[in-house]
Amino acid sequence: MPNRRYLVIAACALAAIGLSYYASQFAIDFQVYRYATNAAFFDDRPLYGPNSGVGWPIHYRYPPIFTFFFFPLTWLPVQAGAFVWTLLKCAVLVVFARALTERLREEPGKPSWLIALCLAGPYVVMEFRYGNAQFFVFALTAWALLEASRKPRLV
Repeated sequence: MPNRRYLVIAACALAAIGLSYYASQFAIDFQVYRYATNAAFFDDRPLYGPNSGVGWPIHYRYPPIFTFFFFPLTWLPVQAGAFVWTLLKCAVLVVFARALTERLREEPGKPSWLIALCLAGPYVVMEFRYGNAQFFVFALTAWALLEASRKPRLV
């Protein structure tokens, strides 16, 4: 009989692939990031504002440096790029969940993390659904908060 750990990993991988495929069909914000990145690198149009060509209410609102990080995803077709974008989020979510689990083992009896997860859950689902970039900011912030007590100089 296969090891339970491998079954869990396989189930999580299949769930991530299914979620990524589903999200790639509707990734509205992902398309805005792609459009803005193409404007920054290939087109002669402004990145911000009504003349950017994106259209109201979906204006690009992020710093120009974001287009550099996003640039490799423009090499893929839109749905494939959105699929990879969501897979990256799933990978970050797994890493964050493992770190949170380790922290809960170190400090049992701290229900505040469970409450925070319950409050953040619907936001994460919506964020994955629309292809937003805020999940990465959320994950970095949460990671910093997890590490702050153990490694205060790192944060």
